[in-house]
Parts: sequence; C-alpha cells; structure tokens
Amino acid sequence: MGRKAGAVSCRECADLLTEENWYPAFRAINSRICRVCDNKRSATYYHAHRERCIEQAVAWAREHPVEKAANGKAYRQRIRQEVLDVYGNKCKCCGEATPEFLALDHIKGGGNEHRRAIFGRIRAGVDFYLWLKRQGFPQDEYQLLCHNCNFARGHYGRCPHEA
Repeated sequence: MGRKAGAVSCRECADLLTEENWYPAFRAINSRICRVCDNKRSATYYHAHRERCIEQAVAWAREHPVEKAANGKAYRQRIRQEVLDVYGNKCKCCGEATPEFLALDHIKGGGNEHRRAIFGRIRAGVDFYLWLKRQGFPQDEYQLLCHNCNFARGHYGRCPHEA
C-alpha cells in the first residue's frame, strides 16, 4: 500500500502529515515536522534553556502589557467555553443560555469548602475549570446553572423554578 503522490512525511517520525497534525505555518514554509515532534523538540529546548526562556517571556510581557492581558483573557475565555460546552451551555434549571449568566454549581453544595480543599483557599474561574478538565469533567457532581438559580439554591435551598 503506497502513499499518494505528493504526500509529505514528518522528517523526524515519518508519519504522514495531514491538516490535523501539521501546523499551517509549517505548511506555508514547507517545514516537514508534525505537531507531536515539534512539541517534543520545543520541550527539549525549554528544559535545556529554561532560565533563558523564562527571562525572554518576562521581558516580552513587560514590553507588551496590552497583548499579554489580551492573550490571558482569550485563554481564560477558551477554557471557560470548553467547560460550558461540556456541561450543556444552558442552565439546567431554567434553560438560560446566555454565557455571561451561567455558573458552575456543585450539585451537593459545599463549593467553597471543596475549592478550599483542592487549592488551599477559595479559588474560582480558570483554576477550577482546569482542575475539572484534569478530572475528566465529572457530570455527577457539577451542573450549569444561571446565577439566579445558583444563588437561590445556595441561599434558599431550592430554586423557584423547582416548585
């Protein structure tokens, strides 16, 4: 079974390069290395030159505060959207689907205590979202609620929609 005419292989692992495993920027300059091999090469370089890489990153952040803030915000939004996608993108109680109105709820309560146990203090947002991702997004312990339904459950013990 031969390869298609014009097929390109990674120069390090010999895997066939496809749109999924070949960075567009690498295709543009005809660099024949797959994502996996590039990631390995980058990690090896970083570990060999850790101090220099950190110094360069700090210097870049100092020189580009607006871009650094924008990159951080985009990253946090991407992670949050991933969590919203996994948990259904709408309030489990009332059906509200506006992303800005949605919150992650600990089904059995005790969210503050749980986050304190995980992080040593009450942390929310991207740290918790990344923790959820590492846990495989458990469906039996968390759900999406809008802020109104989440507040009502926490403050009154139930939501008015659950009459």
